[in-house]
Amino acid sequence: MKLPFHSPAGIVFAMIPAMCAPLEAQEVSPDTPWFVPVPGFKAPASGEHPRLMFRKADVPALRARATTPEGQAIIARLRTVLGQNGEAFPVDLQTLATVNILPGNYQPLPEGSFTMSHGAGYGLLYQLTGDKNYAALARQSLEKLFAGQPDKDPRYAWVNPGTGFRLGAVFQGVALAYDLCYDGWDEEFRARVVREILDCKSPCLQHKKPLTLENMATANGYPPGSNHFGAYLGGTGMIVLAILGDPGADDARLQKVLAKVEDNLKVVLTRGFGDHGWFAEGTHPGRITSNTGIVPLLPCLLHAAGRDYLSPRPNGTWLTLRVAMELIPTAKGPVIPWRGDYGGALLYERPMTSHAGDFAQGMAAVPAQYRPALAWIHNHFLEPGSVKKEYNIESPIQAVMAFTAWPIGVPEKNPREVLPHGFLDSIARYVLFRNHWQDSDDIVVTALLGSGPQGYKRLGGGPIMVWGLGARREFPVKFTGGKVGTFETKADGGYFMVPGAKGDVAFGVDYSGKSGAAALLVMAGPAVGVLPEKKDAKDGVNWFQGGYEAGGLSYYVQMLAKGSELPTVAVEGDALKIGKATVRFAGGKLTFE
Repeated sequence: MKLPFHSPAGIVFAMIPAMCAPLEAQEVSPDTPWFVPVPGFKAPASGEHPRLMFRKADVPALRARATTPEGQAIIARLRTVLGQNGEAFPVDLQTLATVNILPGNYQPLPEGSFTMSHGAGYGLLYQLTGDKNYAALARQSLEKLFAGQPDKDPRYAWVNPGTGFRLGAVFQGVALAYDLCYDGWDEEFRARVVREILDCKSPCLQHKKPLTLENMATANGYPPGSNHFGAYLGGTGMIVLAILGDPGADDARLQKVLAKVEDNLKVVLTRGFGDHGWFAEGTHPGRITSNTGIVPLLPCLLHAAGRDYLSPRPNGTWLTLRVAMELIPTAKGPVIPWRGDYGGALLYERPMTSHAGDFAQGMAAVPAQYRPALAWIHNHFLEPGSVKKEYNIESPIQAVMAFTAWPIGVPEKNPREVLPHGFLDSIARYVLFRNHWQDSDDIVVTALLGSGPQGYKRLGGGPIMVWGLGARREFPVKFTGGKVGTFETKADGGYFMVPGAKGDVAFGVDYSGKSGAAALLVMAGPAVGVLPEKKDAKDGVNWFQGGYEAGGLSYYVQMLAKGSELPTVAVEGDALKIGKATVRFAGGKLTFE
């Protein structure tokens, strides 16, 4: 397997990566359990609800949360997305028949139209008030779904959904409605919901194949690198956990389905996502798998099954944290270093279920210590600008998850106090270095080596992207392939190294400012010759790049600054002198001294 190191002049470093790279400190041992038992967990008794997002003993505390400013704001947002202030059934319902692909002239219905998770939203209001009118509205919502009424997005439906992963999202809404309204419904209707779930076999429009619980748990044959795979699993696991042990449930069958879901959960978290959240097909396909799939399932496994998938391994937690690490605020809303999958750099440009809720739902799918940092990002990066959807909520289920997990009464924390300044996804070979969380001038540098899992859409290796100081550039030397041998990150930068038979290659970022640049980027490896220096000013940012030889190695440099001149580069022995910084690659380590 070759690792090319390309320059714009056509110079190439080609190396065979070492078979045993010393990165184990950054990776989780194969023996690490996927979940740990929740201390003191007591399994729900038959007919005991709620159980998915919280337990009955939590209800008094949740009612107290509803009196706080944050709680009131989330409930107000919930009532907005329910329509009619949540007090009556929505006026606007989708009149189109279900489809797999939205027609070219499709016009989204207004906010407050009927959705697949309306029952869940009414269910939360029932839990907070005890008013059975909300349980009745939730029942009406499920009756509509069972009768064939699609979501306001006509791809999502209980009967003949566009494709199977859409049904997975519908399952989530039904599961939460049943769980939250169980005590507010009569025995006959509860039994009907259980039967509807057990008898589910409606074919989707795409494959014409019955979508039984068993087919849903196996993702209908999709590979884990597809955006479909995880979206099948999340709702299937939730709907099984909702009815397991209840009157009329086939527990033996349901346990087998749940076991298959959890087996495939491990598959999608290693062969779809990497261990730090990068998805095989890119950011937006990954949001389908996470937002309408895996993320809502994780807290349900914790509360209803006593299985904590977040603590022992990073994989589940980083479905949410990776997006938090990438975000840069702009006047149009937060952007991410986008790498060419569908969608674009503007994270919330598409107001749909799968493209929202990253923070609303993510709050419930990360350990509590990260929530103040997510709240800071929401308050400072999402709310300003054009993002007007308070608490990142587009649908009722997102409101339910945000309400249960938002760090109410806990001061927000700047992410620099909580999150690392960089990370390596050792499965996907995706690397990020960030200088801080402050404003639109934040600098985020990302590299996708392209040797991790792939889906139907194959991104391969991508350029090193340098987004910062309000501008977007690429490092002029492409770096792809190979297993990372050494990775180091700290507050003022970091580096990674990929070993090879013809010589090691390293790439690093220095944010300390000692060089005189806001960001100094360096790649070093086997000698290939000197490359010309270039500089320019674009988008108000001064840029410089050039290639040098020192100590028998080649160094390629890029710098950026705003409002100041960039330093010169000089070769001094086996190192480069850049401003007050000395850059050296030796012993497999890239240092900025």
